Amino acid sequence: MVYASRLPQLAKTENRIAKRACEAKSWKPDDGKAEYSRPANNTQVLIRGVSGPVSLQITAPRLQSFTASMDISFSDAVSLGVGFDLAETVEDSSVFEVFLPESQNGDWGFTSYLLCTTGESCR
Repeated sequence: MVYASRLPQLAKTENRIAKRACEAKSWKPDDGKAEYSRPANNTQVLIRGVSGPVSLQITAPRLQSFTASMDISFSDAVSLGVGFDLAETVEDSSVFEVFLPESQNGDWGFTSYLLCTTGESCR
């Protein structure tokens, strides 16, 4: 027979994680993760065979799509499955203007630099 007074006493521990507010259609970065930048995987050649003097104005459109899927299922005597997809598309453009002086020529290219974070998209 085991008496309750002889059982070890367990201390109750509790860790609460505060959930940050998340506005709809916004991005919530992970706590403690720094932003980082990196060049895009390729250079886009915008104009071939440019010779100065010339003033160039280039509009660069951007269309990006993000998709995430998740499926969760439980199986015992009864099967239960839940799945959902998250998708978001961003479309905008930027205008760049530069002057190419006389005696300079070549191709005009553009390499994007991306500012990246890890986190979640708020719905």
